[in-house]
Amino acid sequence: MKKKEKKLKFSLSLSLSLSLSLCRAKDVETIETVHITKKNPAVMRRRRKSERIKIEELHSAACQRGDETYVDPTTGLSVFTRIAHERRGRCCGCGCRHCPYRGDGDDEDIEDISSSSSATQQKQQQQQQTQPKQSSVYTKTGDKGESSLFNGERKHKSNVTFDALGDVDELNSNIGVAFEKCRKISKLSETCKQLEWCMAMLLNVGSHVATPRSRSSALKLARTDVDVESIKKLERWIDEMQSKLPRLTCFLVPIGGEACTSLHVARCVCRRAERTILKLPETEVSETCRTFMNRLSDYLFMCARVARDAESRDEITYGRVRGESSRSLRRTSSSSSWRFDLIRCALGFLKWMGFVFLVLLAVVFVLLKL
Repeated sequence: MKKKEKKLKFSLSLSLSLSLSLCRAKDVETIETVHITKKNPAVMRRRRKSERIKIEELHSAACQRGDETYVDPTTGLSVFTRIAHERRGRCCGCGCRHCPYRGDGDDEDIEDISSSSSATQQKQQQQQQTQPKQSSVYTKTGDKGESSLFNGERKHKSNVTFDALGDVDELNSNIGVAFEKCRKISKLSETCKQLEWCMAMLLNVGSHVATPRSRSSALKLARTDVDVESIKKLERWIDEMQSKLPRLTCFLVPIGGEACTSLHVARCVCRRAERTILKLPETEVSETCRTFMNRLSDYLFMCARVARDAESRDEITYGRVRGESSRSLRRTSSSSSWRFDLIRCALGFLKWMGFVFLVLLAVVFVLLKL
């Protein structure tokens, strides 16, 4: 009886160990199959021709949509497209299915992925050394009406974020037009340096708007931050210009030369960009960015007054004169025009004195002859 129990226990333990070993083998086989399917492109080459054609159709459709991945119908795994590899710019060494940097191959199985990936990396390094990297202006990722922010988030182009980015870009271009007109005036050399700094800061403002504060990494937030020191710099420049100009008590008519009017146009676009940024949630744009845009419009207004004064153009204001009930236009001479008026008066006086001297000299000469 005891021998029978021992035999029964032995057979049960043997069957249990065999079943466990079979389960482990199946698990390992499943893991290896998934691993090979995910990383080894040789699996794709061993499929039937019809399946390979279907995969290529899925891949081409995903590339046309601008997607970085598509789902393999056989395995259910996500596969990187050619667009994703081109955006990475290098080979990861995993032997990906559609990697353009892996090099051309035949339909034979890949025996050693590590050796092929190292050879591919060496070939890629040689190509980078011999040929300069070329980047295309168009990416075709926004053909469907969507675009990416700096943190990778995709939004429709009609979103208010892209409205703000477009207004900031338009403002930067208008400042560039004003900068080119200010370069022709020698007295505005310092203003041109300041405008260059403003255009560089507006690029930073655009990056700031394209990086939502609540949904971006700390590194990207630090790279696109608008600091308080930039606001203080604008305030110092405004105070310096205001100390050299007469006090303004009425509305100003935006004329006074090409540079002056261009700066007034940039000021108006700056106000619009500020209003568009204010439509964004407070969690997406910092308070310093809003303050900078407000201060920049004040700075452009003072720059327009300085440009008018540099061209010795009269400042025309619109307001109510004391003692009158209606408003009217008033022309105020520039702060530097009185010097030119004084010089013109002195030259006129010298011309008149010279004419009188010549007349007296002629009279004396006639009298001496007589």
